Amino acid sequence: MFTKKNDKEKTLVSNLKYLIGKEDKLKEKLEDNSYLEPFSDDLMLFMSLIKRLLA
Repeated sequence: MFTKKNDKEKTLVSNLKYLIGKEDKLKEKLEDNSYLEPFSDDLMLFMSLIKRLLA
């Protein structure tokens, strides 16, 4: 478990940076899947918001 709030924040930031690094691959997978494709634009908007928060 996390012992400090700071540890949780560091882990969250690390996970978000990892997710951003996989953005292109994730978008490709979403567009290839006809069921998930409608969510692609929303996810990309979410990713851009995360990038701004981390900048």
